[in-house]
Amino acid sequence: MREISNKNKISFNKEPILDFNGFDNPLMYEDMEALAQTIRNIILVEKGTYPNTPDFGVGINNYLFEILDSITISEISTEIQRQIAKYIVADSVEINVMLERINKEQKDLNALAVSITLYDNMKYRIARSEGEEEEDGRIDFSYLFAANTGNKRTISKIIT
Repeated sequence: MREISNKNKISFNKEPILDFNGFDNPLMYEDMEALAQTIRNIILVEKGTYPNTPDFGVGINNYLFEILDSITISEISTEIQRQIAKYIVADSVEINVMLERINKEQKDLNALAVSITLYDNMKYRIARSEGEEEEDGRIDFSYLFAANTGNKRTISKIIT
């Protein structure tokens, strides 16, 4: 595979992971992986966590104790999209967010699946223009958030 020049490549900040490599240096996500990690942070962080940026974050756990009807799910989706538009600058990446309520039968359990697809339009266009085999430049990841409204406990799981 040919390396794409830096001017056409997604240039997104490096995002540290809470882990170390074999040389005791912090592990880092780069490019699309860093973008995915930043979106995760936006969804999980509650507003007001960072005093210099009080509007940053969706704080999805706060929604889990509400009635997860179509109106609430629409509000969450709108807030995620608003946060992404405000805090992420990645012009060549298409970001799709989809929310779905899960397990509607249990009355004490609110569960919500958040699926996100990142699609690198630049990578796709460059490969097509140069006649290379097309890479789709796509990353999918999902979250499952659940809350027991009876005992006020939350459960979160990241599925990549």
